[in-house]
Amino acid sequence: MTQSQDNRELAEEMWNPFVGPMPVEEFFKKYLKFVKTETVVPSDPFRTVAEAKTEAQMYEPFIQAIKPWSLTYHN
Repeated sequence: MTQSQDNRELAEEMWNPFVGPMPVEEFFKKYLKFVKTETVVPSDPFRTVAEAKTEAQMYEPFIQAIKPWSLTYHN
């Protein structure tokens, strides 16, 4: 069987399992529940990242520094 025949067979197998496309906004509203929160950003959020002596010491301060800009996901 050639690659083209394989691809055609796979496409035929997968034709019915999917319905769509679903609009992006509808998908987000149905499956992702985001909670808006008030963003409070420190005046110098990356200062502690820059003060780290090693790369490994930067990880936790970096995570804390970007939290104000991250989306909050709730089940």
